Amino acid sequence: ERVHEVTNNIKKLFNLFLDQGLNDQHFKVVSSCLDSLKVLINHYPDQLQSILERLLSALFLQLTSQKSKIQSKANEALELIGSSYSGDTLLPLLLTVMNNR
Repeated sequence: ERVHEVTNNIKKLFNLFLDQGLNDQHFKVVSSCLDSLKVLINHYPDQLQSILERLLSALFLQLTSQKSKIQSKANEALELIGSSYSGDTLLPLLLTVMNNR
């Protein structure tokens, strides 16, 4: 039961980052959000899987940021995702994200 509670809270945190943090107008907020996401991705990849498509889409958008620091951090997060999941998991999600753009 405790694991279920932790998992739900982590999902809420991921959703908060996606809905607010990465969409903030201030680059320092986005930068901090990306730093936090990298830590969460590294420690909780299983809990992330249900929102991975949304996260990939949001990170790809950050690659077009005018701030090179944001681009770099988004790229690092994408690399971390790439090393955390198999191609079988990522390929269908990447195709969906690219088709929606």
